Amino acid sequence: MRRGTESGAPPERLLYLARELEMAEVEIRSELAGIVRKIEVPAGGVIKADEALLILECMKMEIPVLVPQGGKVKTVLVEEGAVIEEGQKLAILER
Repeated sequence: MRRGTESGAPPERLLYLARELEMAEVEIRSELAGIVRKIEVPAGGVIKADEALLILECMKMEIPVLVPQGGKVKTVLVEEGAVIEEGQKLAILER
């Protein structure tokens, strides 16, 4: 007999549910350092896969930050004009 938890669910199932909840949000990070020139989709907005969330300026070039999947923009963590670093978290999407 498998041991469960107080809820009666086997531990493996709870781990799966925890992973599923984690995957319900997607962190969007910068692939390069630059300046946020324009936020294309604000918090609360809906965005499709491969659309630009915001525009970065790097070395006098404007570079769109594309999202890997569609969803609702839960939070935008930067402001226009902000200087950002490579790998910095820019926004969180909800599926």
